[in-house]
Amino acid sequence: MYGSILCLVEDIEGLCGSEKEAVMYSRLTGLRLVLLYVIEKVAESEMVATDSAGWQAVYDDWKREATALLDRKEDLIRVEGPISIKQEIRGGNNAYEIISIATEQEVSMIVLPRSKAWIMGGLFSSHLANKLLQFSPCPVLWVND
Repeated sequence: MYGSILCLVEDIEGLCGSEKEAVMYSRLTGLRLVLLYVIEKVAESEMVATDSAGWQAVYDDWKREATALLDRKEDLIRVEGPISIKQEIRGGNNAYEIISIATEQEVSMIVLPRSKAWIMGGLFSSHLANKLLQFSPCPVLWVND
C-alpha cells in the first residue's frame, strides 16, 4: 500500500518551491510527507573517512545540522495546520538515497527541485538525473523554483 510523498529538502532557510508543492500534494491526498535530507558530504569524503572517534564526531555534527534543518522545515509546514510528517536523514549520493527511501517506504511520488536534476551529478548530471528517473519506483515531479 503506497502512502507517502517524498520530498528532497533543500539546504536553505524557508520552504522552496518543491517543498511547498510536496506539502500541497500531501495535504490534498492525505498522504504522509517524508522530508529527506541527504548529507552529500559523506559520499564526497568517502576516501578520507575512517572509523575513528574524530570522524564520528564530524559525522555527528553533520547529522545534528541536518536534524535542525528538518525541524525548522517541519515547524514551517505545521504552521499551516496538521500534517503527517516523517523525517529521514541519509548520508551518501542523492539519487541512490532517494531511490532507496522510495523503494523501502513504498512512496507514491517523489517531489524534487528541477535544479537538483542538473546539480546532483556535477559533470555527469544529466546522466544521473536520467538514472533517477529510470530506477524510480514511482513518478517523479520536478518543480521549477
